[in-house]
Amino acid sequence: MQGVSLDIGLTVTKDANIEISLPGDIGFIKANGKGELRLGVDASGYLTLKGSYVISSGLFLFSLEQLVSRRFEILEGSRISWTGDISDADVNIVARYRLRTSLTGLGSTLIDPEAANQKWSSILI
Repeated sequence: MQGVSLDIGLTVTKDANIEISLPGDIGFIKANGKGELRLGVDASGYLTLKGSYVISSGLFLFSLEQLVSRRFEILEGSRISWTGDISDADVNIVARYRLRTSLTGLGSTLIDPEAANQKWSSILI
């Protein structure tokens, strides 16, 4: 018995939303963006995916067990690419984690004393 093979070209527009669950239950990515992808299925049922998806905006919700949970804002231009194996993506994401904190410990010579009392910070990963 011979199986069926498929090769489907996909043009993903920025109107489409994606959600990717990450291995080990460490969280998931929700985003919108655009890309050109090719989805394939060979005669034995093996799935392949090729192409890139460029993120316009999104969230990375990170969780470690029930101990830590953080919400990162994914910045525009981040990319997820596949070269065949659907479960082996090249993920190139820049994200920001916003944190409210005091900057007074940095010293008065580095920053304006009035600005030091404001509570803000931003961390890029």
